[in-house]
Amino acid sequence: MLTFVHCMSMVLVASELAMAPATGAHAAQAQTQPTLETISCRVMESKTSSTLGVALVLFHQADAASREQLGALLERNDGASVEFETAGANWQPATVFRLKSCFGRGLLAFPVARAHLAPGQTFLIRASGRGQ
Repeated sequence: MLTFVHCMSMVLVASELAMAPATGAHAAQAQTQPTLETISCRVMESKTSSTLGVALVLFHQADAASREQLGALLERNDGASVEFETAGANWQPATVFRLKSCFGRGLLAFPVARAHLAPGQTFLIRASGRGQ
């Protein structure tokens, strides 16, 4: 089984791209598409890099009933801009990655100054547009 560090190493290079705003067709699509689904998720592990200014969060569904819904969202939105919300906070932008070698797991990348997600914490994720 792959460790979190191994999963992180697969996407560390992509984390710099995750912080770039959407451009071109993706930006136009994100602005015109309504939010289609919201899924409750649970943080498995989280890491931050003050050097890169990025937070990486390994997560899965908060309950078994959401397993297939999250899997479909990750497959349709791999590398896409999404938003997440914790209890009592505003929606925050992030990029989500589907980890093919870590079945049923997603990786959120977002600027470290925007939010903090701790292991065991639940949050909502929503994606709109791209491929749905």
